[in-house]
Order: sequence, then structure tokens, then C-alpha cells
Amino acid sequence: MQGFLDALDFYDGQGWVAKGWAFDPDRPDRPVPLQLWSETGHLADALADRLRPDLAVAGFGTGHHAFEILLPAALLDGKPHLIHVVHGETGRPLSQSPRVFAMPRVRGRLETVLGLTLEGWVKDDLDPGRAPTIDVLVDGRITARIAGDRFRADLTRSLGTGGHNAFRHTLPVELCDDAPHEVVLRFSNTDIVLDGCPVEVRLSSAVVPPALRRLNDEMAAAEDAVAALRRRLERLPLRTLGDKAAYARWLRLHEGRWRDLRPEPAVPGAAPAFTIVAEGLDGPAAVAALAARLDAATPRWELVTGVSGVADARVVGSPARGAGFLGMALECARGEVMVLLPAGHTPHPALLAELAAAFDEDTDAVTVDEDTLAPGGERSAPVFKPAWDPDRCIESGYVGAAAAVRRAVLVDVWRRLAPAGFTNWEGVVESALLALPAERIRHLPYVLWHRAPGAAPPEPAEIRAGRLRLASGARVEVAEGRVRVRHPLPDPAPPVTLIVPTRDRADLLRTCVGSLLTRTRYPALSLLIVDNGSVEPDALALLATLERDARVRVLRRPGPFNFSALNNDAVALADTPLIGLVNNDVEVIAPDWLAEMVAHALRPGVGAVGAKLLFPDGRIQHGGVVVGFHGVADNAQQAFDGAAPGYAGSAVTTQNVSAVTAACLLCRRDAYLAVGGLDEEAFAVSFNDVDFCLKLRARGLRVIWTPHALLTHHESASRGADRSLEAHRREAAEADRLRAKWRTETFADPFYSPNLARTGHSHCDFAWLFDQG
Repeated sequence: MQGFLDALDFYDGQGWVAKGWAFDPDRPDRPVPLQLWSETGHLADALADRLRPDLAVAGFGTGHHAFEILLPAALLDGKPHLIHVVHGETGRPLSQSPRVFAMPRVRGRLETVLGLTLEGWVKDDLDPGRAPTIDVLVDGRITARIAGDRFRADLTRSLGTGGHNAFRHTLPVELCDDAPHEVVLRFSNTDIVLDGCPVEVRLSSAVVPPALRRLNDEMAAAEDAVAALRRRLERLPLRTLGDKAAYARWLRLHEGRWRDLRPEPAVPGAAPAFTIVAEGLDGPAAVAALAARLDAATPRWELVTGVSGVADARVVGSPARGAGFLGMALECARGEVMVLLPAGHTPHPALLAELAAAFDEDTDAVTVDEDTLAPGGERSAPVFKPAWDPDRCIESGYVGAAAAVRRAVLVDVWRRLAPAGFTNWEGVVESALLALPAERIRHLPYVLWHRAPGAAPPEPAEIRAGRLRLASGARVEVAEGRVRVRHPLPDPAPPVTLIVPTRDRADLLRTCVGSLLTRTRYPALSLLIVDNGSVEPDALALLATLERDARVRVLRRPGPFNFSALNNDAVALADTPLIGLVNNDVEVIAPDWLAEMVAHALRPGVGAVGAKLLFPDGRIQHGGVVVGFHGVADNAQQAFDGAAPGYAGSAVTTQNVSAVTAACLLCRRDAYLAVGGLDEEAFAVSFNDVDFCLKLRARGLRVIWTPHALLTHHESASRGADRSLEAHRREAAEADRLRAKWRTETFADPFYSPNLARTGHSHCDFAWLFDQG
């Protein structure tokens, strides 16, 4: 049986549901029976029998294998609940089950409506210092998402807070059309409406002369400029994640998500479920303290340690040290699952309980989040990890030792590594994970592992590279102190067609094409420029000049701007196995950018590859796309300078992502055509790249972002500010379509930790208890 608990989602008019899919390949015509459980017990029965077309596309029977189970009213009490969806006959949990659910404890009021201006207040009773997010709906459609974080002195008394609970929002000028409009304010990702709503707004078109409409557009452009300046000033992007007080507050809210510790009864003579190997304990007292932590979760463990003479039959002492100790522990272990604790590492008391629930017959390893634990008990520096990502693991080693692996896998890897001298404990765990199929590794986004300050340093890059070459066979090298994988190119390199849509703006096109042709180090490159009706003389002259280059073709497609249609027409004419989508406001920085992207695009199972794009001032413009960010999707890593490592090395590490931008995207032509290319009808201008990548992933293909392909992106320079009312309507409509198609407001992006915020900038702040939907 295969299946996922995809999300806990809110539907207007229905309520909160647990949604996902389940499929039994042995009985593909029979809906899988399911049960919904919480920590209170059994809640409901259901069948996975709803139609989801993407399942059929991905090869799961007829596609009638989805489910939506309504959460009962007892769970809507504002308290955190652990939601499980399990197979109704075997009790086996679906992947990504359990999930935590809690109804927000929020309240607020729309107090005044003066013209287009709305004012009021909001409060999160559970976390009064947090500014809740509000959806503004006009005639049933979300037109804005705002935060209630303005200061009002009177609220300090009436709400008992610091007063930063007010909001003020101006509705779009186009509502001044003499027609009535219903305005509703509700808390994001809920059906909780502010008191005072709905209200009817009816304003005369005569009150908005053309000059005022132009001023409105100018003010919007000025707001964009201020936002850009604010981004440039944000040079401390990890200030929140690195703040010990903020982390302590986050832990107080989130530690309740961990499993209630109810140890299962011991069975006389039963083999231990877990073997814990801990060399760095400094005496019987330390052993007893660790044993107490393990007992809090389950009695089914054994501990192999370098401390002898402990009066506990479950503790195996050994005088061996170093590699000899680990080798002895691996060979003599009796537990089915092993946890290696290097010196200075400590498990959370709930670790074994969570592992016991996570391991099933389809799981060979489980990874967890970690932090630093000082001797006085202070916790800091959390490392929030994505779902298993072998590309990210090879280049960053992000998992460390914080994982549990089946003993047989560890023993096999050890027998291959130890004779070559690779005996680092974290390296053994990492190599074991890399030896497993990705679908057999599960990640728990809980901080269940602690490092002591100054714990053993990581494996040196040169040694780690040698171990990875032996363990994975990858072409691994070391550059600037970091491990990097070089995927080989065939000889000869396959030809690539780069597609560049353009209209006028000869200055941009000249820079873009000049850099593509003169700075790119790749032997089989051609350009297909799609002219969307240029009329300016210098642009027409430039196109005529470019057409004389044998590497360049110009395809003329006048008419309204439709980014998707322009690229689709060009791909249909391209005659190369690989195609690249490139904006005309992109400029090459690193000459090997295309070779790097081609090498990834040729890897089995890869559907699309994206590049690292920088703003002209050197900040990251595109570091992959996080689906669900701001309720839709947004570029990641924008808080970091181009050379900064980012959070846990995320800005300098090749990794899997849910989507990449079409400003610079490479893929196989057959994969592009297989999913229908970019959607010309639903996503003519915006979000077509996100939809395209999600279609590839629905077919089982991966999307890769590489920081080793480096270019500058003068974002949207070719289209200007594009602040017209029609452009606003179009973008909002396309965002609504993406939300409806992919449920982005509650999309659980596997490559972005649910413990990181989905507002503001990515990788910079904690996800407080309710901001993930």
C-alpha cells in the first residue's frame, strides 16, 4: 500500500479536512479503506476513492485514489492535535502521517470604512506578540493579504498587548465604479471572519479622476522601490533564527507537538527494537542519565558504550575505542534499528517514541532536526531540514548523525568504508543514507537531537570527498573548502536551443544575447529569439544584425504578450534534445553555467533545472521556488547576498526544489512536450513556471536548483513596473488559478522545512504555530 497524508486543508463551506491519497498496487480497482485518528482515539472511517487526475498521470490506477476526511468539531478547540491517517485494515500510517493541527485562537474587528480605507485590529490570543495575517476578499476573491502589526496606543489598554495589533488597508481604486462590492476580512487559512464583516462598499467613479489613477500607479511603484531598498538593508537575515530568546519561545509553542511519552510494556526475552551506540559517555552517571532518557520512550533498547561495569543488562560496555569500538558495536548489535551518538550528541527524550512510530516495512531510515544544547540546558542554533534530498546531502552533509538507520544497511556500508580508513561516525550514517532509495528515507521535522557546543568538528572536506567517491561513485571534488559534485557531460555535448522572448528594449536584448554568445563556454549552443512585435527602430536593427549570426534564429510572433504561448511556439520549432527558457533581462556571470545545467538535465529522473540568479546589486533573486510561500509561491533565498552560504548552506548547495523560475530554466524537449509545456490559457504571464514544474513532479520527475550556474537577472526590466489595473487583475486571477489547481495555501513543500516561515523572506524566520495553515 502506498499513500500520503498531503495536508490538513481548509475548504470554504465545508471546513477542515485531512487530504491525500492511498493506492494498493495489488488491488488497484479496490478503494483503500482508511481511518482517521488523533491522540484521543479513532475519529472516522473513509475510503480513498476520489478522482485526482495527477494520480492517473503518475501511473496510479484510474486516479480514483484520493481522500478528503472532514475533521470533527472536537478538534476545533484551538489546541494542538496529532492527526493520523492509517490503513483501515492493517493500521499502517500513510507517509507524512501524523501531522499537527491546531485551530488558530484569533479575534479582531473591522472598525471603520472610510472611502477605500479599512481600519481595525486583530489579536492572536495564543501568541499576542505575533501579527496575524488577514485575507481581504472583495466579492469573494482575495485581493490582498495584510498583517495586523501597526501601532495604536489605545490597544495597549484594551487588548493588554504592546499595541502593535492594528491594520490599515486601502482597497483597489478600480472599486470606484458605481457598483456595490462586498468586502470581507478573514484570518488567513481559516474561515474566521473579523467582527464587523461583511460590509458593502459603493463608490462613485467620479471621485477618481485620471490624474488620481495615475498617482495611484506611481504610489504603487514607489512602494516597490521602498520594498527593494528594505531588502538591500536586510543584511542580517538569520537574526531571528539565531536569536536564543526567539527560539526558546518557539520551542514553548512547538514542543507540545511531540508524541506523548507512553512507554510500551517490556516483553520478556524480546529483542531490542533499537541499538544506541555512544562512545563519548564519561562514566556510569552519564550512562544512567542517557538510559533514563531512553526509558522515557520505550524499554526496547540496548546501549553499546565505552563505559564498563554498569549494572543494567541492556548496557554493553567495551574497552575498545575509535574505529574498533564502532566496528564492534555494529557487529554485535541486536536491535533492528541503530542510532549512532558521537561524542557530544544527545537524544531528545521523545526520540525513540517518534522513531518507533515512523519506522514501518517501507522505511529503512529516519532523519530528524537538531539544535545545540548547552551544559546549562539552554538550546540554540536549530537546524531545520527538508525532506530527504541526496543532492543536498552530498554537497552539504546537512543530515549529520541525526538519523536512525536499519542495522543491516549500516553494517554493509561499514564493511566497505572501514578498510579504506573512512570511519567517521557521521560519515558512516551519511553513506548509509546515500546507499538507500530515496523513497525509503523519511524525515521527521521535530528537533529530537542535540549537539553540545564545540562537539567534534565535521569531517574535513577532502576526506569527506574521498569517502563520497568510494560510497556513491560520484565525481566529487573540493572547491573553496566545500564538496561539489561534477556530473559528466557526454562527448560530444548535446545541442541546446535557448529561447529568448523579447519586445523592443534593444538595450536589454543586446546585453543578454551578447553574454549568452560570448561568455558561455559550451560547444553546441543556438538561440531562438521570439520577437513579440517590436516596433522601435533600434530593436529592429538589432534583430536584423543578430539574424546574420548562424547561431541565431528570430521567430516573429506579434500580438498580446503571452509568455507561455511565445515559449511553446518556439519549443515546437526547436530541433534540439534540450531547450532552455531565458528571459531577455538575464546576463551571464559564470561561463560554465550552461554546461552545469545540461549535466543535471541529462541525469535520469530529472525534469527541469534552474540557475542561481542575482539582482544587479549582488543579492540573490532566485534560489529555487518555495511552493506555498505567501499562500501561492515565491522565489527562495532572497534575503542573502550572492556569496553568502545562507541558512545551513542552502544558498550554495545543489538541491531538489518544487519549482524553479522560467527566467532561466533548462529541460529535455521531450519532457517539456510530455506535460503540455507552459499553460497558455491559465498562466499566460505569471506562475506558468511553477505550474510547469509541478506537472513534471506529478510525473515523477525531479526539479534541480544549482548554485553553480550563476547569472544576473534584471527582474521584469523588459516589462517595466507593469502596474496597470488590468495587470493587477491578471496577476491576481493567475494566482487564484494556481491556488485552486495545486492548493498552494496549504501546500507542504517537501524541500522547505515546515518549521521555517512561509511569509517575509524564506530561510529567515520561525514558522510560528499557525502560519503554516
